[in-house]
Amino acid sequence: MSPPGGKVLLRTGPGVRPHVRRGQLLLSAQPFVYVLKSDGLRVRCSYCLEKRDHLHRCSGCQVMYFCDRECQKRAWSEFHRSECARLKKVSPRLPPDTALLLARLIVKLRNGGDRISDRITDTRHRSFKDLMSHYRDIKATPRRMEHVAALTVVLRSFLGPDNFPNDSELAGMYGRVCVNGFNILDGEMLPVATGIYLSASIIDHSCQPNAAATFNGRTLSIRATEPIPDFTWEKVRISYIDTMADTETRRRELRNGYFFDCDCVRCSAAAGSAPGGGGGGAAAGLERALRCGSADCPATVPLPPDGAAPRCSRCRYQGYPADIGAEFDEIARLTRTYAQDNTVYYDFCLRLLQRQEAAMLHPLNVYRVKTLDLTLEAAISTDMWERCLELGSKLEDGYRTFYGPCSPLTGIFYLKVGKIALYRFQHALAARWLRRAAAVLRVTHGSDHPVYAEQLAPLLQQLSAETAGRERGDELGDGGD
Repeated sequence: MSPPGGKVLLRTGPGVRPHVRRGQLLLSAQPFVYVLKSDGLRVRCSYCLEKRDHLHRCSGCQVMYFCDRECQKRAWSEFHRSECARLKKVSPRLPPDTALLLARLIVKLRNGGDRISDRITDTRHRSFKDLMSHYRDIKATPRRMEHVAALTVVLRSFLGPDNFPNDSELAGMYGRVCVNGFNILDGEMLPVATGIYLSASIIDHSCQPNAAATFNGRTLSIRATEPIPDFTWEKVRISYIDTMADTETRRRELRNGYFFDCDCVRCSAAAGSAPGGGGGGAAAGLERALRCGSADCPATVPLPPDGAAPRCSRCRYQGYPADIGAEFDEIARLTRTYAQDNTVYYDFCLRLLQRQEAAMLHPLNVYRVKTLDLTLEAAISTDMWERCLELGSKLEDGYRTFYGPCSPLTGIFYLKVGKIALYRFQHALAARWLRRAAAVLRVTHGSDHPVYAEQLAPLLQQLSAETAGRERGDELGDGGD
């Protein structure tokens, strides 16, 4: 039984190893099970996940909202039939997102979902039971088991005792959801839902990925962001986490969330088991990087981990503060803590940037770049448009270093800053940013994706029209003289 849940677009097998080019679509998939985040219930369709000004509320549960009758019918057939009356019964208290996702999963598996599979190759398929559950790791983690116990109480009340999975089965389902779940992202790469994609779950992680996951509503696409010679699925890597973070933070997130240690070039270089240099090694080397204090020296000065005084190997500058090590550690702690906060304040970002400047952090130090990124978001939220353009210029190299030159996040960054430049009538600057956005987003999203076709393309047309209009005005002015 294999419905159109996932479509692998490359044929592989014995003797068949295609050369994948940058931007090539590797996989397109629909979720096996998914749930819209509760904070989006009134602004997004619970079926297609699109954001709409006018949504229609389900007359039964009074909880879910849909674009139209077609979306409601599809949701009813796929998952809402079994939960509508239950949601009405518990309203206005709703199950947490994870509980509702598990409830949909339990019902789907009970109704034959265990026989559904996605095709990976001509001879390989993947069903829900094939996903890794990390059952032993879940059992050995008190925080996880406490969460499972809390979810069990909620789910028993919500679903009732009939056909409810036993404790080990529920823990296995929970583990598969936690380890294999995808954050479904909107056009700005912000999470709006959570879903399980059977075929895409075969793709491993790297902090220096060669592919990217993007979404159009609930449809997942995986595209190559680098050429992959002699393609096999074992060579494909996406990032499970935010890679604009230091190695310690990335390792903690991967261990706590996915129960493994990354061995990519960037992580290996940070651990000292791989040489530095370009690519991941360069990013790893910037985690403890200071700038040289000599005005005419462009060298990068590493902060020694053993407490020794830093010294520039090029010009021999060593006039760093005596407490530079302790100050650096405190800056790192503050940046990590603040990066996890959902509320970003411009004034705090500014003070942190000033403190980083006084500590002589390198412009591409990961903590410096992360703080600049937070400052940009704060400046956007307070309409500080000229400051946004200034920050954008400072951030570009950081995005390319830590996300990669051909990452969806880098493309969205270019689009964001280009849009601001256009609306501030800085046409030359807008052209620079928007053209770079186009080059990246064609690879990561494809030219038919709404981010490209409905957001970027109209801005490029507007830029062209305004530039032509200004040139005509200049010509008329010259003629008048």
